[in-house]
Amino acid sequence: MWPDLLRRLGPFRSQAGARWRSLLAGAAKVLLTATALAYAAYRAFQEGRKLELAEIDWLPALGAGACYVSGLLFCAAFWYLSLRSLGSTPHPLSLLTAYFTGHLAKYLPGKVWVVVARTSWPRGRNLTPLALATTATQETLLMMGVGGVGGCVLWYFTAPTFGSPVDWGILLFTGGGGLVLLVAAMPIAVGWALRLGRSTPESPPRLRWRVYLCGLALMSLCWGLLGLSLLFATAALPDLDNPGIVPSLAAVAVATAAGFLTFLPGGLGSRELTLAAVLASYQLRYATLLAAMLRAIWVAAELACWIGCALLELIATQRHRR
Repeated sequence: MWPDLLRRLGPFRSQAGARWRSLLAGAAKVLLTATALAYAAYRAFQEGRKLELAEIDWLPALGAGACYVSGLLFCAAFWYLSLRSLGSTPHPLSLLTAYFTGHLAKYLPGKVWVVVARTSWPRGRNLTPLALATTATQETLLMMGVGGVGGCVLWYFTAPTFGSPVDWGILLFTGGGGLVLLVAAMPIAVGWALRLGRSTPESPPRLRWRVYLCGLALMSLCWGLLGLSLLFATAALPDLDNPGIVPSLAAVAVATAAGFLTFLPGGLGSRELTLAAVLASYQLRYATLLAAMLRAIWVAAELACWIGCALLELIATQRHRR
């Protein structure tokens, strides 16, 4: 009797267990995100009390936002080249709108929303959801892989006070994770994953090695501009020493990749605390406040670009219908 009853209840038990695991995972993410954000905000507030924030120079802050957007354009260019190599012809403006939509979607729980946002918007010829999702995922993995590995190498060889247990933990976590992401973004790895999870009769896209190698160069240019963005943000705060382009590049790359690897929405809190830890190894003051300011600048830049691209896309669509 009991074995038969347990066998009949098996599907319900498995469904309930999956539901509870999903709820617990979501609750853990919310708790970790709230804790990291609260601690980062507390440290930034304490540091901000020592500065005259009314003396912020907004011109370098605008420069920081411009450098950030310019860097992201190289990533969007890689996505465009990847689609063109597959025989697709996406409309550049719609692709750019989808790209910035994905950046805003990263603040939603779950990495899948970035892919959903980037596959729902673009228009053009020979565009398929599978090609859009594959190339968008490869772009994200490659960007974070280059940032994680390159940033850790620069940090290890240039930080004057590197060597604390926290430093080594960040380095191993981010550098190791970045190396995994670089391998996962390789065409052979992406193709193997697509064949393994194939559930539709649609043939998986064949990614090109030359596009991957071009992506390494484009992502390096992107991170250089993101490092320059941090340098401009430093100049915006009063009485803050200039860290230099190499420390800025290393700090931004390591912090952004580490935030991505934590799987917290947008790396909220974790990115700021990591950036503060890396900048502290370069003996830079007010590191947490600078990290919080950089987050605000980047979010504002993403939102402004999304609104601008969406409006231009709407105008272009209305003209096309006429």
